[in-house]
Amino acid sequence: MDKDVGQSVTAQPTHWDERYRQSYDAEAGRYDQTRFGNRHGLYAKRLKNEWILDVLQRHNAEVVLDLATGTGRVAHDLVRQPFRQIHGADLSRTMLEHNREGVGENFESHLKLCQANMRSLAYRANTFDAVVLGSFLHLIPETDYVGYTDDIWRVLKPDGVLVAEVPNSFTVFNPVNMARIWHHKYWRHKRIKSYVAPWDLRRLFPLFKLDDLIGVEYPLVGKSFAFHRFQCRLLGRMPLTRWMGGRLMAVLSKDVE
Repeated sequence: MDKDVGQSVTAQPTHWDERYRQSYDAEAGRYDQTRFGNRHGLYAKRLKNEWILDVLQRHNAEVVLDLATGTGRVAHDLVRQPFRQIHGADLSRTMLEHNREGVGENFESHLKLCQANMRSLAYRANTFDAVVLGSFLHLIPETDYVGYTDDIWRVLKPDGVLVAEVPNSFTVFNPVNMARIWHHKYWRHKRIKSYVAPWDLRRLFPLFKLDDLIGVEYPLVGKSFAFHRFQCRLLGRMPLTRWMGGRLMAVLSKDVE
């Protein structure tokens, strides 16, 4: 076992867990290139990480857990910021190994990685100021959202927040994103299990309060990242257009009532 990657898989894997692990073990070596090797993927990654960082700073988070951390799309940016502790957990050990290799020597000691099932996390209750759940929920049916987030509720501090990336069914009005969904489902044969409407979020996260909703993944216009950032920040915050992004960033606070 790699001494830098801990292991704490304590829950019995479900059908979805095993499919996730096998798929991403096989894809780990090419994951970053296929997702972020083009301009659109790189810009989307940068913008989503900026949104996440804004939320964490606004909530004065110091101890952060990046769940489904994969190869480190979010975690590698977070360790370069002045947080006290950054943890990363993923079910795929191979993804974690690539994560560790890619973080860089100067930041290696700042990131604590653990192989874990998010339905049974080996962390104490009330440990984290914030949990980030990136590109994962589209892999499971929406009826399973509660089962995969109830232990997140446990490990969050009473005033903690969950920043969750949610697949958006309202993106049917965006033909570019619809084409990408079709490609993902039928060409790459990785069936997407859930796309949810913005108005369903309170029902799907009953243990949390929905504090904010940000639209992300809008079509790329032109080549300038500065213009794309301006456009996406504008659309992602406006009352109606924020519902039409390819995905949604939901900011959810722990409900202790």
